[in-house]
Amino acid sequence: MPFYTLNTKKARMSHQAVTYPNFKLLIPAAGIGARFGSTKAKQYSKILGKTILEHSLDKFLALEECTEIHLILASSDASEVQNKYLKHPKINIVSGGKERKDSIYNGLFAINNPKPEDIILIHDAARPCVRVDDVYNLLAIMNTEKAATLASPISSTLRRSDANNHCEEPVSRDNLWSLQTPQAFHYKDIILAHKNAKTDKNYTDDSQLVSENGIPVKLVKASPENIKITYPEDLELARKYLMSEMETRCGQGYDVHAFDLESNGPIRLCGIDIEHTHKLKGHSDADVGLHALTDAIYGALCAGDIGIHFPPSDNSFKNMDSAIFLQAAMELLRSKGAKLINADVTLICEAPKIGPHAQKMRARIAEICEVSISRINVKATTSEKLGFTGRKEGIAAQAVVSISIPEGALEEQTEDTEINSGQASKALEQKKQQKIEQDSLKEQEAEKLKSLNLFSPAVILATWFYSGLIKPASGTWGSVAALPFGWAIAHYLGLIPLIIAILLITLIGLWAAHSFEKQTQIHDCKHVVIDEVAGQWLALIPALYFFSLSPISIVAAFIFFRIFDILKPWPVSYFDEEFDNAIGVMGDDIIAGLFAALILTGAFYAGLG
Repeated sequence: MPFYTLNTKKARMSHQAVTYPNFKLLIPAAGIGARFGSTKAKQYSKILGKTILEHSLDKFLALEECTEIHLILASSDASEVQNKYLKHPKINIVSGGKERKDSIYNGLFAINNPKPEDIILIHDAARPCVRVDDVYNLLAIMNTEKAATLASPISSTLRRSDANNHCEEPVSRDNLWSLQTPQAFHYKDIILAHKNAKTDKNYTDDSQLVSENGIPVKLVKASPENIKITYPEDLELARKYLMSEMETRCGQGYDVHAFDLESNGPIRLCGIDIEHTHKLKGHSDADVGLHALTDAIYGALCAGDIGIHFPPSDNSFKNMDSAIFLQAAMELLRSKGAKLINADVTLICEAPKIGPHAQKMRARIAEICEVSISRINVKATTSEKLGFTGRKEGIAAQAVVSISIPEGALEEQTEDTEINSGQASKALEQKKQQKIEQDSLKEQEAEKLKSLNLFSPAVILATWFYSGLIKPASGTWGSVAALPFGWAIAHYLGLIPLIIAILLITLIGLWAAHSFEKQTQIHDCKHVVIDEVAGQWLALIPALYFFSLSPISIVAAFIFFRIFDILKPWPVSYFDEEFDNAIGVMGDDIIAGLFAALILTGAFYAGLG
């Protein structure tokens, strides 16, 4: 996980002879931090792009000894925590109490099947700078002690003050310590201490409760950088500590895939499917953009390339979603305590056009990498018709990434662990399971389609007399089937009836698409092509009005409509993305038909009629 000052592997290696017990963690984060002077609780203030709470969580999520985390929140604060934490398998959300001790008590009772000797760590949400090395020192002490806390000896001169803040007698620094967190206890001791706590007494930390129960608390010397953020000025100090041992690295990736001339599209680029004449050849899904980006991340980590981690000789990766490869690379990056600063992907091709899809690609990559879209850029260029990309034989991609990583985090990489990582393998297994689930969903969709009532008027119209059931390219077949009907209306009845027919088929399409979706529970099913009918008929209006339905004008209306329907430039894409109902299904094709009609109208006024 990003931004901890010592790599977990490095910290563990410094204590190789010591065994570290597993532990369960409580993080009280229900307080408002009145002294911080903000309308928002201090744990949700950001340092280096992440909240204080996220920094604290990430330190412990990176430790394999941490088996569960109970995050204790105020009931109104769940929206402040990112979904990746709320849905994390290790994290359980617990409602906070009126006072800190009440929140801890709630957290203790939320622990799954606690045993008396379980090690419980309690850590302040507002201490984002705790060192992993210090946490391991604390765990090691718990092999022999009943309770322990991180602490640092007082080094500053201490004086008491009078009521007017004038110095009085000095206070000896001997045996004075500033206590920190995490603090460690056995479950039986900390739960008993809380049960015995006096209700009218203000306890500042849990070691005080345990001490009152007669249990000695061992002081474990820790870095003074493990500050508790109390005032706004503490944020800059914490930022300095978090950045002190970070360095920036860059990585570059390059990949090429040829078109499979014996296949039909769609093509997958940067995680999304785009309509095209041919697919790309490849062992996996041939996503040239994600392959280049994955290689760039491995390069920044000095971790070889995608072929080492996912060899093409391994059939388990056959036809695999390349998002799995990118997620595995990101897992390896996070396991080193690193953070992706930014990624820049360049696709090099003559076709398909990338511009209309670049925003979707950015969003998909950001989703896979679990970063803000502001850190991802996707752009395209051509080779000016030179070389294999100029001859439209394939697509190339380049990617550059920059990362922030703790100094020394990569020094322990050896040929034994090779540049592969257990976390990456674990991520791969998880994603393989996800792929199995996705395949299962596809099978379920296929089963739903099998149960369709093919004689239902909604199904007949939605598939435009079953033309939408033809594979592949259902939309193109739907457009082909729409042409004879549109031509007949235009030729025999004229312009006004054609316009009326378009309005009627649009209204019928809204009903049919909605009914089809309700029957199958599949949104915007590719077999629904009544939207193509409306768009194709709209494209025929200038073919009738300006060109008297000449064969070439009908072919042009068909081609231009298919181009706009497949490429989906804005605002065609707006309806496709923003409306998850029948309006979205019909709207994008109607706009595509309108664009095609405008092109034909322009052709007439340009003198081509």
